[in-house]
Amino acid sequence: MFSFEEHKDDLILVGGCRPQKAQMEWVFANRLYNVRSNADLFVSRHGGFDNCPLPRYILIYEEGSFQKKHLYECLGAKQKTQHEMEEMGYEDPSGSYITYMLGDEHQISRGNIRKLIQTREPKDKRTKYDYSPLLLTGRELGQYLKPTTKQADPLKLGYPLRVGTLFSGIGAFEEALKQLKVPHQIKFACDNGEIELVLLDDKDNRKAYLDLNRRVRKLDAAEKEKLNRYKNLINQRVEEIREYCYNLPTKEQRTKFVNDLYLRYEGEHRNYVRESYLANYDIAPNDFHPDIRFMRGDDYAGQVDILVGGSPCQSFSTYGKKQGLEDARGTLFYDYARIIQETQPKVFIYENVAAIKSNDNGHTWDTMLSVWESLGYRIFPDILNAVDYDHPQLRRRVFIVGIRADICTTDYQFPAKKKLTKKSTDFLEKGPIPLKYYLGEGGFTWITTYEKHKRRSRVNQDIIGCQTANQQDNWIGDFRIEHPLPEHYADPRIFIGKYDFQDGKGMVDAVGRKLTPRECLRLMGFSDKFRIVVDDHQAYHQSGNSIVVPVLKEIILTLIPYLKENA
Repeated sequence: MFSFEEHKDDLILVGGCRPQKAQMEWVFANRLYNVRSNADLFVSRHGGFDNCPLPRYILIYEEGSFQKKHLYECLGAKQKTQHEMEEMGYEDPSGSYITYMLGDEHQISRGNIRKLIQTREPKDKRTKYDYSPLLLTGRELGQYLKPTTKQADPLKLGYPLRVGTLFSGIGAFEEALKQLKVPHQIKFACDNGEIELVLLDDKDNRKAYLDLNRRVRKLDAAEKEKLNRYKNLINQRVEEIREYCYNLPTKEQRTKFVNDLYLRYEGEHRNYVRESYLANYDIAPNDFHPDIRFMRGDDYAGQVDILVGGSPCQSFSTYGKKQGLEDARGTLFYDYARIIQETQPKVFIYENVAAIKSNDNGHTWDTMLSVWESLGYRIFPDILNAVDYDHPQLRRRVFIVGIRADICTTDYQFPAKKKLTKKSTDFLEKGPIPLKYYLGEGGFTWITTYEKHKRRSRVNQDIIGCQTANQQDNWIGDFRIEHPLPEHYADPRIFIGKYDFQDGKGMVDAVGRKLTPRECLRLMGFSDKFRIVVDDHQAYHQSGNSIVVPVLKEIILTLIPYLKENA
């Protein structure tokens, strides 16, 4: 933990990033923090670029929420023009900038940055300039960032649980730990936000590959052969890059290299999952990895107590070879298992759709179990349904608990089922719902007509169906039918239809609406403290791809004895 008292005379630049412009993401990707040098308050206070003192450290926080804070060593500063900032992908640059090069990151205690800003900024400028940088000494900053008291340990684990997650999504496991108040440290997370890294330099080849991949189910034999050639080229590049990346000397260099790789080939795509994850959990930027294939697990060897995640369902091509981990090479499951082998967690939890057991006539499932056992883990699989753990969603998923053989002295038992006491209506937002979530005539007719939706849509169910990544789009998923309010009649976008609420009044006026993103998250078990920092489409997608938090909470409670005994 960084000690401000030990650095009481060092200069520290304290500056904010505005989330609406994704500035924090730019800082992480470029390892630079920027301050406008032509009109910024900070620069004018210190007499311009030439007279501005170089700080020893830079503390960056997220403006508005003040929750996320990162402390870096400052390696130097350069002045860059507006054109140079544009070329580096900075959104809407205005004039010239001082760019500070960031070095190693240091862990810091929690503290009240908001109070610091309010104390240091004049009252009439706080709202407008709460992201204006400040130059302070370690002694001054330490008054606001004092070491925190020891975190409570209600489950009496005895130590902070060290966690790693793969295909992390929006962090259902991390949310479960928060709700249980289990002290923990996130050692790493990894998710590429479903961005396919197409490692083809030739634009025509890239365009052809994307077209073939989009039409993959309708290809003729010649097109399938062409697609496979492209895939082989991409896989060859992956292996070459993997070898190069593994040989880079530091984790920071590897992370920057992979981030730059995604920026070069897929720069037009944003990793929305990363944005949601970093907005809600404390993790060093270099420990959020964009691609599992280029991640070295031995960076975290001996540092992980529990590893959690799933992997896309892919068939294995080496049928019957029984070569352990090598049977899975070429799939993302290979890298999932590889990270387990390299980090050697005490326990891992794997989650996937129930259909994975029958994929490829059961060969996929058999290979996965064989690989895990070859890594030295005892494997305990089961299919759990969220509705059996007092949560009103029908969501069946395979859960696998793997416990390292050297510490597994007793068979693991999955949590006992619980009586359902909740309804979906317990998770709905109170008060008026924004009008944008209400349906027009086409949507209302679809969700109320069985011949159209054929159970792909459900209305007013006490137990909702399984949330999916495409929920709410094209009127698929769970919806609400409600009595109209005056503002619904006044809005021409909203269709007033007829519906029988089964209250003895027959067909009466009604409106239909989507569930809001907040309601979908609640119905996955997330608390309202979870920050939604993406648009509605992405929020629905992320919720549908997540894991039901109450199920994970029950699993965690059953694993504490295993983890406690082997602290």
